[in-house]
Amino acid sequence: MVSSLVQMPAYVRAALKHLYDAETSWHFMAASRRPDYSFRREEDLGETQQRAAACMWQNMQYFTAQGYALGTAYASASSGDTVSTVLVGGMVTVRNDGFSCRAGEPIMWYFDFEEDMFHSKKMTAMVEGERRMGAAPGFRSSAPNEVSRKRRMADIYDSTKNDSHKDGVALPKPYVLKQGRDHFCDKIRVFAKCINGGRPYNLINIMIMTQSL
Repeated sequence: MVSSLVQMPAYVRAALKHLYDAETSWHFMAASRRPDYSFRREEDLGETQQRAAACMWQNMQYFTAQGYALGTAYASASSGDTVSTVLVGGMVTVRNDGFSCRAGEPIMWYFDFEEDMFHSKKMTAMVEGERRMGAAPGFRSSAPNEVSRKRRMADIYDSTKNDSHKDGVALPKPYVLKQGRDHFCDKIRVFAKCINGGRPYNLINIMIMTQSL
């Protein structure tokens, strides 16, 4: 069970971002066979990086939401195996990420490095949380007060180490149609329903439904 991709190189994360941008199952399979590292030519990577990325991609698992951890994992005193408690079904209060959630909305998971692939609330002409058309890395820029609020909420609700926050983590956001159509790689990541919504970075209540999907 994986809780973060903190040790995954940035160019492999970018390939994951490109993979999950696939709108149909056909595009998803095509992207999975030939990953796009950082939306640039593969030749931009060094030979060592290319080998490491290829090995990691070939052995990468298919990610699915298993639930929410209820505490910190630890090593068993008897066997050394990692022990953790995970809620796989039922209602739980969690910290929302950068997109407003409303009661009744389906909730999907996404990696924090995918945030710039979706419209933010600052873009009033667009639907908040909708996937961008022709998105590219670095397209979204957060306002200073939004960044400050995100950091403050993370300090309150998240565990920190050496004043830094873990990245490469999966976060909740509402599933929003793209131009009125289902988006395959977002729809397959729906794992819950919003019971009591909230603003970005606030606490929200969700019903985990991984057992019924």
